[in-house]
Amino acid sequence: MRFQFYRHNAANELRSLLVDFDRIQATIEFENGVTFHKSMVELAEIVQDYNEYSIDGSRPIFRRRLFTDIVDPRINKEHRSLLRTFAVVAMFLHIDSIYKFDREESYIEFANETARRITNDFSVYEKTGDLGPQPTVYFLKRETIEANRDSIEHLYSLGLLERFVLTTTIEIETYYMPFEVPEISGYKILLQLGTWSQIKRERNAEIRSFIEGKRR
Repeated sequence: MRFQFYRHNAANELRSLLVDFDRIQATIEFENGVTFHKSMVELAEIVQDYNEYSIDGSRPIFRRRLFTDIVDPRINKEHRSLLRTFAVVAMFLHIDSIYKFDREESYIEFANETARRITNDFSVYEKTGDLGPQPTVYFLKRETIEANRDSIEHLYSLGLLERFVLTTTIEIETYYMPFEVPEISGYKILLQLGTWSQIKRERNAEIRSFIEGKRR
């Protein structure tokens, strides 16, 4: 299985994270060539550790194993943001369970079905340990992407959206609003303002349905 995350920074430089894994081992690779090799058990433990809930502030996110075990001076804030997104998405896809399945194919069937659900008008949350709203990644509605492809690509090029590709026996490609959305001058998205406003409305509605316990 392969997870790929892509984002553009303010200088329009592309940053990417690739996580390739099976039931035994995993490879984590950034666009700048920084690469880590982990056993699947170790990667599962890192993902579990990152998503453990604490409300006493004793586990700030940058002291968790995701950032103490995956360390290199060439990993910057933009790379760490992609790592954070991977960790919360991986938890929703239960990659910590892949090596517990009798057959890898059984896990992939489960992952495919789950991925189809969470990559379409769905929010995943980061457990910071702080009180109040938690950082959120919102996966866009598929019909919104298809109906506004050119606008979506422009918003992606400005860093307002990021791209996720999941490859198993199928391939799912989609876009999401990241944890932190950069401030952009309005004139840069003048022609895309309608699409951007629609995405924000749909995101707010999905989060509201989760809070009210009405998520599908």
